[in-house]
Amino acid sequence: MAAIEDPRTLLNSDGSTYSLFDKVMGPSILGFCTGSLSVYYDYSKNKPIQAGALKHVALLVAGAYAGHLLAERRNAHNRDRDAAYRHYIELHPEDFPAPKRVLIKDMMKKWSPSR
Repeated sequence: MAAIEDPRTLLNSDGSTYSLFDKVMGPSILGFCTGSLSVYYDYSKNKPIQAGALKHVALLVAGAYAGHLLAERRNAHNRDRDAAYRHYIELHPEDFPAPKRVLIKDMMKKWSPSR
């Protein structure tokens, strides 16, 4: 990983940091869990699964929407936290000097094989 030239650019984001996987998996998992719990509840009460199909679909959609809201809340929290960090770095640049570039060959110790 390359050294960062300016620490103030570390937390800058263009808004495209969330992948499709991040956007889809949370709502999908929560929706699947609520839908499957509804199916399991009907199964445990010896009800036919088809009798509650509308309820199953509604809970699946509600769970997916709740997962979407939770993901948005988490993203808003992360944005606020990064903004606070960015503001602190801008106010105290002396605490965050740019790192010196060090080559790997300078980090290696002298080695000679012993046989």
